[in-house]
Amino acid sequence: MFGLIAAEASIFVIFIVAYLFYADKSLSGPTAAILHVPILFTVCLLSSSLTVHTAVKSLSRGNDRAFGFWLWVTIVLGAIFLVGTAFEWRHLIRDEGLTIQTNLFGTTYYSLVGLHAFHVTIGLLALASVAIFALFGHVKEADAPRVDVLSLKARGRKCLPNRRVQLKFPHLLHGRWCWPLASACSSPALPPAPW
Repeated sequence: MFGLIAAEASIFVIFIVAYLFYADKSLSGPTAAILHVPILFTVCLLSSSLTVHTAVKSLSRGNDRAFGFWLWVTIVLGAIFLVGTAFEWRHLIRDEGLTIQTNLFGTTYYSLVGLHAFHVTIGLLALASVAIFALFGHVKEADAPRVDVLSLKARGRKCLPNRRVQLKFPHLLHGRWCWPLASACSSPALPPAPW
């Protein structure tokens, strides 16, 4: 499990470094100055980390109804994030003329955000599968450890010797989303935020 998370983190670090390196280096076409900070969608994504944790805790305590509720809330929050990403891409392609082929910035931006959106989509499909089973009463308290695998929790017994470590994949995905968001907020090419 630790190997999977380390590999995923490494892939995203490479994409983030490429994005940050090429963000303001394109000689033609749009640059990072056209990006808008997606505050609402980021709040939805980060909140889904809390709701999936609450869902698993509810199931482990035997509260099937709360589990189902929080699982569906998690799915809705993730879907809102993906819809926001789609609208952002539509704006960038139609209104700003930024495509994956436009310049290096476009290539790195769409690669990074696309990879992240792909991971969120896979997570939502997995959560939706469990939610459907839960809807028909096939997920019970005894299944909590298996459901917790969706958050890819690794306890450090064999991953890191002599340390208890909890790594949660959704939290890692959400943390990785903060890097491009922070760079967009601090880019000198962007106008100051209205707040």
